[in-house]
Amino acid sequence: MKLLPIIFILLSIGAANAADQKIVIEVGTMVCGADPHNIKNSLAAISGVKQVDISLPDKTATITYDDQVSNANAMLVAIAGAGYAGLVKPR
Repeated sequence: MKLLPIIFILLSIGAANAADQKIVIEVGTMVCGADPHNIKNSLAAISGVKQVDISLPDKTATITYDDQVSNANAMLVAIAGAGYAGLVKPR
């Protein structure tokens, strides 16, 4: 029974370190109405991605994700895999 409190503490520490991050990726090759849908689906399939907002007029993808599960590189790879070029916008 002494292990249960220790396990709970360890799980709590891991949860406390997780943080949602938000990045904006420029997708200059996004030009038609189908592009936002394709990009959003590619990004939403990444583990840890919580929200994806696409702006065709601004040619951007704004992604909220768990930084303990994913990172910007995984998102750039997903965008490239869908056939688009992406660049992380500086904050």
